[in-house]
Amino acid sequence: VEKSLGFHRGAHFLLNDFKKDQRIVVGTRWLERDLFSYIEEKEPDYKIVTRAVREVDGLPNLSGDLVYPERFDEEVLAEIRNSVGEYMFMTLMMNSPMAGKDMIFKESDFRFFEVDPPNLFTYTTVDPASTAVKKSTSSDPDYNAILTCGMDPKTGNVYALEYFRERCNPGTLIDNIFRHVKKYSSLTCGIEPVGYQKTLMYWIKQRQMETGDYFQITEVSNSQIKKEARIRGLQPLAEAGKLFLRPYMKEMLNEFITFPRGAHDDVIDAFAMQLELMRFKDMLREQKQELLTDKFSGASLIKELRDRAKKK
Repeated sequence: VEKSLGFHRGAHFLLNDFKKDQRIVVGTRWLERDLFSYIEEKEPDYKIVTRAVREVDGLPNLSGDLVYPERFDEEVLAEIRNSVGEYMFMTLMMNSPMAGKDMIFKESDFRFFEVDPPNLFTYTTVDPASTAVKKSTSSDPDYNAILTCGMDPKTGNVYALEYFRERCNPGTLIDNIFRHVKKYSSLTCGIEPVGYQKTLMYWIKQRQMETGDYFQITEVSNSQIKKEARIRGLQPLAEAGKLFLRPYMKEMLNEFITFPRGAHDDVIDAFAMQLELMRFKDMLREQKQELLTDKFSGASLIKELRDRAKKK
C-alpha cells in the first residue's frame, strides 16, 4: 500500500500537459485504507467507477446478481472464495475491504516504540510450521514463527521486541530460538506440547546438553484452545493501548488487521501464546506478597528496616 501511494504521488510529474492530460488509475482494493481510499479522500477531482462480481443496483452485495457470469459463475466464485478466504475475496472480488467496525484488530489500536523500556519481564514463544517436517501441498505454506516480548510489570504494557518469521528447516529454527532467549534473557520459552512441537522440544533439550546453554521451556497449555479463539484473547489488550510494536513490524501488523481473513497468522499466534506466560508477572507478585506477610521472612525484615529509615 505504501509503495503504491508513493508511486501514485510521484507519477503526477509524468504528465506532459498538466492542464489537459488525464490520469486513470485501475486496480483492486487491498485494505480499507489503501490507494483508492486515499484518492477518494484526498483527490476529489477523480471520478470513481467501481464494479464487483455481485451487485444490487450497481453496488457490491454478496447476495446480488452475477455481473460477469461468463467468467465468474457460481462454481468459480465458490472456488475462489474457498481458496483465498473471506477477507481477500471481499477486497479483490467485491472491491469492498472489511470496514473498521468488522475488523477485530484496528491499526489505530497499536502503539509503537523505538527504545526498549527498562526492567521488562521477557519471554519467548515458538509457533513452528507443520511444513517443517513434511512438504506442504499449499502454494503459500505457513511460516515458522519465534516471538520475544517484554512486559512492564508496573503498567502491564506488552512490547514486541523481536520476531523471526521464515520458512526454514528445524536446525535454523532451533538456532534462532537459542539466539532469542540468549539475547533477551527470556524467563522461559513457550512451545505447544503437541505433535511436531513436542519433537522440537526434545531436540532443543538435546542442544542444551551439547552446548551447556540451558533455559526453561514451558508447555503452553492454551494451545488446546482453538487458534482463532486464543488470538482473539489479545483484542482487549490491543484496544486498551497495551500492545506496542516496533515501526518496522509491518508483517505482524498486517497479520493483526487482516485477522481472521488474512492468509497468515503465524506471528500473532505466537503472540497469543504469550498470554499464558504473562502469568509469570502475577506469580512473582503473589510470591513477593506471600513473603511480606510472613514477618520472619528476609523480605519482611528488609521492608521493616526501610520503613524505619523513611520515618527517621
